Amino acid sequence: MVIVECDYYRKILNKFLDNNKIQTFYLLKHDNGNFINIKEEKYIDKITLAYLGSINNLIDIDKIELVIKKLQMIKPVKLKVIGTGEKKDIFLNRMNSINVETEYFGMIFDENRKSYIFQDCYFGINIYKNNVEIGLTMKSVDYFQMGLPILNSIKGDTEELVKSNSLGININEFYDYEVLNYLNNIYEVKNHVREFYMRNFDDCNVDIKMDKIFKNLF
Repeated sequence: MVIVECDYYRKILNKFLDNNKIQTFYLLKHDNGNFINIKEEKYIDKITLAYLGSINNLIDIDKIELVIKKLQMIKPVKLKVIGTGEKKDIFLNRMNSINVETEYFGMIFDENRKSYIFQDCYFGINIYKNNVEIGLTMKSVDYFQMGLPILNSIKGDTEELVKSNSLGININEFYDYEVLNYLNNIYEVKNHVREFYMRNFDDCNVDIKMDKIFKNLF
């Protein structure tokens, strides 16, 4: 039996192994009950985005800029950034060059503080270069834990999860009306994304998921 962390790698290994001998076990993340969801009672005058994690050679800054420019045609955009990396200055300068109001918080490991900072965000950015071989990023799981739908470019598991569970927008299928639909129902959307995380990625479900895998052994 081979256990992989996403179906993307399962399909790769399926070329060499019997598919019945491969099981997917998504990485789980402990939740300490710090989810914050503010009921929006006012008109949303800007689209506030979250960026979490490494700012490195894997992310596609050009593509992020293009998506944000599309969003700016709908409403002004604000960006909150937690993280650092070798491309940090380039990334922040590019956001400044397209008139994105940006708040940079550096590296933060405290889950409560991250949730507090991102509580008024509407989407998390999960956009990587096309040649990055990833099925599911922990970045996206972090966003889901905070109830944030994602702007996603990752193929495989993430693309399918987003599409089949209404967890955000795959940017190859970007439509203005879909963005507005999320904004107009953002309180309900955040609850939905959060509930999806609790069912699928919270580590309290580890026993159930492992039992399912072991049953497939026999």
